Amino acid sequence: MEDNAMKKLMFTISLFLFCIAAIANISAGNYYVTATGETLSCKKIRLGKDITTAVLDNGQKVTVPTAHIKMYQLKGKIYEKLPLYANNQKTSKEVFMQFIGIRSGLKLYKYSKFVEGYDKATGAYSAPSLVDYYFVFRGDKFWVEVTSQNYPTLFEFFRINVRES
Repeated sequence: MEDNAMKKLMFTISLFLFCIAAIANISAGNYYVTATGETLSCKKIRLGKDITTAVLDNGQKVTVPTAHIKMYQLKGKIYEKLPLYANNQKTSKEVFMQFIGIRSGLKLYKYSKFVEGYDKATGAYSAPSLVDYYFVFRGDKFWVEVTSQNYPTLFEFFRINVRES
């Protein structure tokens, strides 16, 4: 009985150490693309509107329709294709959102886009500016859109400093 418990303990420790080693091998400079159920490790990625070009670790160049890409990692940041929501209502679009963090099964994502004629600093109309939108998902299901009313609570929940965002 003791021998069986010792084997289980050793297996668990070995598995834990293997996972740590695997995580350590994924550096922020590596690129990954997940398309059609396959994850490719790449040296370089160029994400286009219609076609994404990747140079694999072995030097081989591949092109994939951007519509087939579900997730990618670029410069240490993870982007997942998710449905876009506006005012807590699902739109017909799917967009790449940056994964920000996870806590208690809830995932925080950021979607950035240029909005013409809106200056987010002053609220006045001017040249196009980059605006960040935040969304919370539970698994792959939409949970809530981060708004000016709920962001202090949600950012605190995800332990995000408002000035960092």
